[in-house]
Amino acid sequence: MNDDQLNLQVSDLAVLKSIIEVCSQRGAIQPDEMSTVGRVYDKLNVFLDSLAPPPEPEPEPESEPELDQKPKSVARQSNKKPTKE
Repeated sequence: MNDDQLNLQVSDLAVLKSIIEVCSQRGAIQPDEMSTVGRVYDKLNVFLDSLAPPPEPEPEPESEPELDQKPKSVARQSNKKPTKE
């Protein structure tokens, strides 16, 4: 075997995870194999997640000066007719 055949990359592990997912979806894993495959899958998933870069925080939008957005009060006119005294 040459060195390329012995070299395992993180991308190979991601492909392995995908293979397990496809096999599971297609019903290729027998019931007595599920717990073993599931444990390996969980370990693989945790390992790959630990290598992923942390998500970048979203930049906060620049604050614009606040405008008075309250509606101006409008004097209500009464519908009542003035009474004569």
